[in-house]
Amino acid sequence: MTNWGEWLIATNSALELLEKRAELSRLNDNSAEVAETMVAIRGVDDLCGDIKKRIAKLKELFSTVILPECFDNQDVKTLTTTSGYRITATASDYVSLPAANLEAGIEWLRANGHDDVPKLTVNAGTLKSLAKEELEAGRDMPEEIFKSFIKRGTSVTKV
Repeated sequence: MTNWGEWLIATNSALELLEKRAELSRLNDNSAEVAETMVAIRGVDDLCGDIKKRIAKLKELFSTVILPECFDNQDVKTLTTTSGYRITATASDYVSLPAANLEAGIEWLRANGHDDVPKLTVNAGTLKSLAKEELEAGRDMPEEIFKSFIKRGTSVTKV
């Protein structure tokens, strides 16, 4: 397994070299050198943006799919890593009212005693809370009007 600490130190060292190059080119006051340094800085910045996007995709995949599935397969709810992090699998319910169904949704809410919910728009948090209440009361919200899904995720906490 890769030692991530060493990789981060190497990355930081490369950044320090770039900072030194930038300072030296500034001190030399050579337009061509300063311009080339700017191109190098911009290139590194673009690369870092691409890397950040790729890391975000990996983080999302592990947080919402891979880790929750692994925890489910092994009947694990929370795990503390050897590196000192507590990882907990989570699941959150989400409900939305698509714009195409807004009129039917407001009509359903009012017909089912929820006159206080519909405004000019329907707040997602209010709708989520209402869906939980309906489910706990043994009633379903019509799937042809409301979209609902469970978003799985993980929580990572330094212990």
